[in-house]
Amino acid sequence: MAFGMEGAVNRKNTEVRICKDEKWHIADIYTNSEVVIELQYSSIDKQTIRAREAFYGERMLWLLNKRQMNIVPMELDSFYIDRPLPFSIYFDIKELGFPAWIADFLSYTPTEKLKRSLLENGFVFDTLLKKYFKISSMRTCRKFGFSADISGSLVDEIRIFSRGISKQNPKLKKFSLIKSQKTWSDSGRNIFIDKSSNDILWIKSFKCNKYGIVEVLKKQDFIDKYTATKQ
Repeated sequence: MAFGMEGAVNRKNTEVRICKDEKWHIADIYTNSEVVIELQYSSIDKQTIRAREAFYGERMLWLLNKRQMNIVPMELDSFYIDRPLPFSIYFDIKELGFPAWIADFLSYTPTEKLKRSLLENGFVFDTLLKKYFKISSMRTCRKFGFSADISGSLVDEIRIFSRGISKQNPKLKKFSLIKSQKTWSDSGRNIFIDKSSNDILWIKSFKCNKYGIVEVLKKQDFIDKYTATKQ
């Protein structure tokens, strides 16, 4: 056993053979509450991910070694030219079909003042996507970053909004990967990352293979919730 889970999981719960429709897989951990935890140390392809998720169904989750996705959490209101503004603004061509910055507030509702600031900075609200977007150019996005497309007042409003969300949800952090991670972005199950001896990161959103939001959990809380052992 690894991921700092030694002693937390009964041997009877590890490497459990599960059979369905004349097919079988060996679950790394099969908890007392019938949740499958797949531990992933090394690289894995998307086809294997989809196959395992289809076999085990919704009652499974992934626990990745930190080397598989070296996420460094940041405060929601932190701003870097080469990283997305929270909550969460990112660049995407595929979603709209043209170069644009997209303001995705997930399940949160921006304040009226923030909405006005977005519109004043040239953002348009898409009623179908339910997101704000601003047409840009590849040159601007690649060379100058987001700061070339917006005013300092919008940056301030987003920071204020993010601080409010952070105050209500102190465990939430944002992340930006230096190298895009395509393998896990399409996963249909919860993904946890064993970040340190004390913490586990739970990916709450993952945009453009690069940006997202994580929730920081205490490892012991994760163990208590998911690794109840058979008597």
